[in-house]
Amino acid sequence: MAALIARLSLLCLLSLSVSASLIRVQPYGGTGLNPVIASSEDCPAPCFLGLPVSQILQSEAAARLAQHQWIDHLIEQSLCYSWAWNGAQPSYLVEQYTGGHRPLGLYPMLICPDRQGGSFNQGAVTLRGVTLGQLILEYGEPSHMAVNIHRREKEVAVLLVFEPLGYIATSLSRCPLTRDSLWKTEAQELYTMTALARSYYNTRYDLGRLMALPDCSA
Repeated sequence: MAALIARLSLLCLLSLSVSASLIRVQPYGGTGLNPVIASSEDCPAPCFLGLPVSQILQSEAAARLAQHQWIDHLIEQSLCYSWAWNGAQPSYLVEQYTGGHRPLGLYPMLICPDRQGGSFNQGAVTLRGVTLGQLILEYGEPSHMAVNIHRREKEVAVLLVFEPLGYIATSLSRCPLTRDSLWKTEAQELYTMTALARSYYNTRYDLGRLMALPDCSA
């Protein structure tokens, strides 16, 4: 009887071990963001919807964007352009920001030129359903960060810089900020990193420092 119990226990342990191994080797499905941000030989990072940042004129970027398979029409906004999606875009791309307090105040979707008004210099999109944890799993640990605490709203705006990609992700999390809440917080905006942003967001990413932020939930 004891031998039978021992054998059954061993079988249970083996079963659990195999199940855990299968869970570990399951490939991560990914965010699906590559069509928006993936670089290539013809479009080095940062690459925005197939447009090479700082390598083509704003007018050419607008003309190519107007023909994009996901875009219905462009909307001119001073030197920049926004647009309306046509419904064929992935579900993570949305037209309206729905998170309440905007962390950085960008338009929902945007392309803008450099200060001289010539070269296409920045692109931005508003996201839904893509968490910071997913971004880190797929694209690696951020290089830099910025934090803004909104005590009245009891929220923390966290900006993460993914330097190899040439992109910055913004997010908004309820206080208090924890490892779990940071991981599960949805990225709200994703935009290409300009030279000015490189010089401004110069605080190295430090998870311990993020977790040591004052609690603004009280």
